[in-house]
Amino acid sequence: MNRWKNFIALLLILVITITTGMITYVDAENQNNGENSTTASGEGSGAVSSDASGDISGDASGEGKKEYVTISFYNDGKLVKMVQVERGSTVEWWEPEPYSDHYIFKGWYYQISGNQGIFVTKTTNYDKDIKLHAYWEHNWRGPVDPINLEEKRQEFLKKQEEVKQIRIQTYKADIKIKNITIKKKGKLTLKIRSTRMSQSPIELQYSTSKKFIKGKTKTKVIKRVKNTSVKKFKKVTIKKLKKNKTYYIRARVKSEYNGQTFCSKWSKVQKVKMKKKQIKKK
Repeated sequence: MNRWKNFIALLLILVITITTGMITYVDAENQNNGENSTTASGEGSGAVSSDASGDISGDASGEGKKEYVTISFYNDGKLVKMVQVERGSTVEWWEPEPYSDHYIFKGWYYQISGNQGIFVTKTTNYDKDIKLHAYWEHNWRGPVDPINLEEKRQEFLKKQEEVKQIRIQTYKADIKIKNITIKKKGKLTLKIRSTRMSQSPIELQYSTSKKFIKGKTKTKVIKRVKNTSVKKFKKVTIKKLKKNKTYYIRARVKSEYNGQTFCSKWSKVQKVKMKKKQIKKK
């Protein structure tokens, strides 16, 4: 009996030992397989992530950033429209509303300096913010019947020439003031003439300010004298002057024609002090 007990005990020990060794081997192999799987999955995910992120960042930098420029349109000095376009592209062409029937729109231009400018076209590409100004050309035809275009054109040119001559003659007009005489009760008289006395009125100014400041200056308009000689003087009276005050007197020719006003240069300034004695200026 003891022999069988010993044999059975030895057999159990052997079975337990073999079973434990097999379990240890299986666990070790599984562990090795797990490390290989982790390494493979890690390498795979790393490659995919790197490629994907590279592709995405490349696309974003290539297409996501668009730059725009602003085109500002000015008509007669006033901002009328603003447009944003992609840098380097063109802008849709348009024409502003005319502010007069006698002007024709000729295009848009941008100023370089002073009165110098460059015109743009429908195919101009814009790579920076820019201000464009409308350019208008006078339409001599105006809103008239096309049948009488030549007649109207000649009439327009004639008026333009008349305006030019009046402007030149007015600017070059010669004005003289003489014989300033002090009268009683704040009055004085003077004689005045101009080379355009029969065509244009004279604007006479008198002031207590040497620089003819607005608040201290008064203006008197002397009407034109029809059919008079350019050498003939006209007598003028100025009233309501203050005693013991010094006055400065000057005059100029002022012409109006076809809605336009032209002025000559001011005459030589005459100085007079309001005392009870006669003063003559030649």
